[in-house]
Amino acid sequence: MQTPWDTWAYIIEETRIFSRCFRAINATTVELTFKDAVKDVKASDFKIEGLTVSNAAVKQTDSKVVVLTTSAQDGTKEYTVKSGETTLGKFKGISAVIPTAISVTEKSQQGVLGQQVTVSASVTVAEGQSKAGIPVTFNVTSDAPALNAPQVVEAVTNADGVASYTYTRYASTTDTVVAYATGDRTKFSTGYVYFAAAKQLTVSELTAGNALANNAKKTYKVTGLANTSYFVAIKENLNVAPNKLTDVAVLDFNGQWKNPYTLTTGAYQTVEIKTDAKGEATFTLYAEDATVTPIVYSATNASKTYKSTDLQTIAPSVTYSLTNVLQLAVQAEGVQQAAKYAVYPVGQTATATGLGGRKYSVTVTDKDGKLAPKGTVAYVTFAAGNIANPGNVFVVSGGTIHASTGVIPVTVGDEGKASFRILGSGETTYAIPTVFLNTAGTVAPALDKTDVQLVGEATYFTDATVRNAVISTTNSAGNAASSFVVNSEATVTYQAVDQNGFAYPTGVRYDLSFDVASTFGNVTVKDETGATLNAVQNLGTVKTYNVKSDLNGKAVIKLVSSNQDTISVNVSGANHILPVQAATVTYTGVAGTLDRVNAATNAQDILDALRASSTYKSKLDTISGANQLTVASAILTKRPGAGYTQTQLDTTFTTEFNALADSTAPAAPTLVGSGSLADNILNATELNAPTEVRVNLNGASATEPVAGDVVKVTFNGKVYSHTLTTTNITNDNAIVAIPAADLTGLADGSYVLTATVTDFAGNLSAISTNYTITVDADVAGATLTAVNSSAGFGIAADEFLSAITIEDTTFAGNGGTDKAVLANFSTDGTDKTASFIITATDGTTLTNASNNDLVEFTVTDLAGNTTSYEAKFDASTNQWVLTLVVAP
Repeated sequence: MQTPWDTWAYIIEETRIFSRCFRAINATTVELTFKDAVKDVKASDFKIEGLTVSNAAVKQTDSKVVVLTTSAQDGTKEYTVKSGETTLGKFKGISAVIPTAISVTEKSQQGVLGQQVTVSASVTVAEGQSKAGIPVTFNVTSDAPALNAPQVVEAVTNADGVASYTYTRYASTTDTVVAYATGDRTKFSTGYVYFAAAKQLTVSELTAGNALANNAKKTYKVTGLANTSYFVAIKENLNVAPNKLTDVAVLDFNGQWKNPYTLTTGAYQTVEIKTDAKGEATFTLYAEDATVTPIVYSATNASKTYKSTDLQTIAPSVTYSLTNVLQLAVQAEGVQQAAKYAVYPVGQTATATGLGGRKYSVTVTDKDGKLAPKGTVAYVTFAAGNIANPGNVFVVSGGTIHASTGVIPVTVGDEGKASFRILGSGETTYAIPTVFLNTAGTVAPALDKTDVQLVGEATYFTDATVRNAVISTTNSAGNAASSFVVNSEATVTYQAVDQNGFAYPTGVRYDLSFDVASTFGNVTVKDETGATLNAVQNLGTVKTYNVKSDLNGKAVIKLVSSNQDTISVNVSGANHILPVQAATVTYTGVAGTLDRVNAATNAQDILDALRASSTYKSKLDTISGANQLTVASAILTKRPGAGYTQTQLDTTFTTEFNALADSTAPAAPTLVGSGSLADNILNATELNAPTEVRVNLNGASATEPVAGDVVKVTFNGKVYSHTLTTTNITNDNAIVAIPAADLTGLADGSYVLTATVTDFAGNLSAISTNYTITVDADVAGATLTAVNSSAGFGIAADEFLSAITIEDTTFAGNGGTDKAVLANFSTDGTDKTASFIITATDGTTLTNASNNDLVEFTVTDLAGNTTSYEAKFDASTNQWVLTLVVAP
């Protein structure tokens, strides 16, 4: 078999032209050309005097050529190639190119102890010269040389002009890596490798996706040292001209949006973030029509600007474009000419009868049609020109009635859907809603031009057309239901509705017939108040009950069956104005609480099962409905795969209930006089009318007291209750009325009032401080006499303890004084007499009065009781002299 060197010897013998057969490609590469294709060569097949052959391979593009990799050649020497002892030929060496520049490709790396790190450097050469085979020296030194010895190694560049060196460390250190051209130390570059047990600084994406819609927010998590400042740079904004700056906003630790950059002009701006005690921080950015690459770094200079050698971590680039990743669908339901509201919406509940309006349905998906998760928020607003008479327009969302101004949130529920309802009034009023997702622009919800948005159909408002009705069935909790356990109550409601299906007052009471069909006939039918109804017709299993609707067009019956049964209800009548409607109610056997909990598929079913047990219900009744559902949701979430045992259910219920149970009593209230009790006295007139007592709630927290708590005022042996409203909570007080019937006839004297507050859980506040009032029903009495009169009539001393007002009620001639006040007129147990003279305001006498003319005066005591008296004019003195006597 012919060997490669036999073939090569033949080529030499035949041609004798060595220079065409051996060719140094660069300082470390030689090519040998054979006559025939060559296979299976290896470095040990060849020897070159003065050089080391480290590799031999058949050239991929030409199987007749063998490529040898050698140590660095000397361009002044000629080298001989041998195969074994046979000389194959010679070639002229090529000296390594001295690069014009060298650069460490990654000037900052993070190394993990025990894991390899590769440092690389790229070279720049003069035009026309090869980048391959250039020797590069790597000098690696540590800031902990006692633990990590220096390393100096040489590597040669590949065809792309890149030389690399791989190494590791086993002790934490910061290595300085200097790469320089072998033979020319002036051509060098420096980098750093930061070794530790784990990476010291990392960044991860909290917001998924790297292709986002313009101005969409993207949030990152940074992990580093605890309570430490780091900085965020944008790669595209490093060392750029001012007109090349990428417009990007990054949120710093102070909540300020900034664009970090360093410009060729020397200007710069930094963005600082701070880690917490766990060494974690977040930052958010957004941009428009740009690609941005965040770099988080530990600043080492006074300006805190980015340096390529800083400890750093780089996040993946994110590209912003006008492409929307979310989509909206808005469907206006019902008719465009909606019913105007019959009751003014402000102060009404969202389910009030007579609001009219129109419903809009919203669906939120991603660009691939995937439904948005529950809790996603869309917003409704009205663009300029898309609403007339905005003061007449309201939006119902989330169970709340909102004014049409501003931005109204609409929260997505199940199946990526949400809804809102527009209310309005006025023939010239219209509303065209814009639904949007806050995907761009400002952080606070506001409609920006690049937000994902959709304009809905216009709605107009006109008179209601009440020609339809709906029927519904609900359970004892007021939730829609069609299946009930035996002996539970099902409520069937027939409701007149407007042209868009909303409950609307009719102004008339309809005569309705409820035909109730029961297989076994064992069903009890009651009216809305719970009174049993008697059938007016009995046709076997079908019985008819007459019910009159209220003025809001609503009629209700309640069903209770003691057997498993299916009950059909047909409602007709309504003076042939409203249509017949039908509903079906199914009664099933009673399952045990444990079985129902283990079979339930939603939290409401679990709550119904728990409330069917007196043990659980007694506890649930002490917390709010929302908290009851929270307990049920937790029980559903924590339910084992095989279902609960009774002990497991009891344990889970107790844990979840106790976390929400309220054991804190409300603060003790304070009583303050109000209305007729503002002076803390009730006189004879005030005893014949209701009076009010203000109860200051002294709310100490956001949870105590709350709407639904009960205030009780005790007065004269009776208790007066008031259930707190949201307005009471806002004002931190409530007014409790005492009816006139409980005041009339009260004897004079002092009375004590007290108050307490009882919260939803039954916790009772401390009793308020005593609030004392005075009842004074005695009529004011006095003797008013003319001068020289000996007449006098005593007044009980306790009638006048302070100021007494004496007022002229009949005479004001010549500008006479109308009123006089005797201040601090009181008794110390002896008779007290005071006289005063009524004169003209100008100091002259009242010349137009005749002797014995009468003037009527009114005396008013502190309690407000009044009595009128007469006094005679004394012509001899041209005066009225009035004398008031108070006896002990």
